[in-house]
Amino acid sequence: MVYYNNKLLGRPRIRMLKVKNNSCAVVQSFAREINQCYSNYKTSVEDRNAFGSGDTEAYIWQSADVLMTEPTQGTIATYGGGGFVVRLPLDDVDEANKIIRGIKKHRWIDRGTRAIIIDFALFNANVNLFSIAR
Repeated sequence: MVYYNNKLLGRPRIRMLKVKNNSCAVVQSFAREINQCYSNYKTSVEDRNAFGSGDTEAYIWQSADVLMTEPTQGTIATYGGGGFVVRLPLDDVDEANKIIRGIKKHRWIDRGTRAIIIDFALFNANVNLFSIAR
């Protein structure tokens, strides 16, 4: 329950989209000094490679079809529906905090990260209203 009126439906989901290293051009005169360059988000430079431990869903890219998500319009770009996903438990705050600490410790968010999208759904029985938050 959220404020005694809204019921959280399903598990909250954190989706991360990132771009590949060397996805932008560095001026030749600085190329020796700058060995990493991450561009703005575009699907053509999206990094879909597994990373980190690669043994959990959080470190393996999933398509929009698998996640059943549509692209998200942001201020800077339109972000694809795929990405790296962390699902938080529904009723266990301690476990949710443990998961968040784990992805922070293993640098799930890094220099290539361009978007973090948090999705969850609520139902308010008082007014019979469903809300989707993104």
